[in-house]
Amino acid sequence: MALPAASNVKAISGKGLSGSVENRELSLFSPRAAAEAGALPPEAQALVDQVETEGKTAAILMEGSKVLGLLAVRDEPREDARDGLK
Repeated sequence: MALPAASNVKAISGKGLSGSVENRELSLFSPRAAAEAGALPPEAQALVDQVETEGKTAAILMEGSKVLGLLAVRDEPREDARDGLK
């Protein structure tokens, strides 16, 4: 699968990142940053709440103030993780 390249990518401290993909200005924000921007509708907040109760971290993909999607990620501990912490 070929993925388009991102350009002008900027980290926004405490909020997420933004950049251009195929001439579209996209942002990947924390739910808090999206809500502060007034761009997190109630149904999106409900999804954020659901994935966070499952122990996942949510990120909101936006174009301008429009929510395009929600990413939920979770890091599963490996069996040998305890050995690495000693």
